[in-house]
Amino acid sequence: MPVKVNDLGIDLLAISAHKIYGPKGVGAIYIRKGTDIDPLLHGGSQERKNRAGTENIPLIAGFAKAIELADRGREELFQHVTKLRALLKSIIKSNVQNVFYNSHDEYSIPHILNVSLDSSLYNIENETMLLNMDLKGVAVSSGSACTSGSVQPSHVLLAMGRDPKTTHLTIRFSFGKFTTIEEVENAGRIFCAIVQSLPKK
Repeated sequence: MPVKVNDLGIDLLAISAHKIYGPKGVGAIYIRKGTDIDPLLHGGSQERKNRAGTENIPLIAGFAKAIELADRGREELFQHVTKLRALLKSIIKSNVQNVFYNSHDEYSIPHILNVSLDSSLYNIENETMLLNMDLKGVAVSSGSACTSGSVQPSHVLLAMGRDPKTTHLTIRFSFGKFTTIEEVENAGRIFCAIVQSLPKK
């Protein structure tokens, strides 16, 4: 999706190259003119005295190429992951009851489907689901990478009205450029089979 910093009214925007299939270890930061920041690394005057150290030109060039490719295939990727998310959601809806869908169909990024099981029915933690899915060859997560390892309930899910126990029964499916329909169908079947096999309260 296009990002227009003036429309967003933001002062800072951090971008990681690996999020658009670029190299790891490089990114960019938008700083609105007039926004004061203190550098974390001192010494040289590189990057307008905001970050000392020699720039990694190969990574920067790789990031630039990734931006070019991402922009060129943006609409195609959007349609691809939107289709995959809709497919997985339909598989789950057809086979499993009492699932909460935390990803809004229209007002959310299309490459993620976040679902929660009803905690009033199941007495397990999401780590059990993650392990069972992993043993079947399907990689999923219990939340965003920036909150991985946290035992606290997701503040986002709590704000959406989910109870704390239900937030611990949440699975995040992510789709990308290389994800296939067959992989999504397989993941959906495995997820549904695991949920159907869970003991209920």
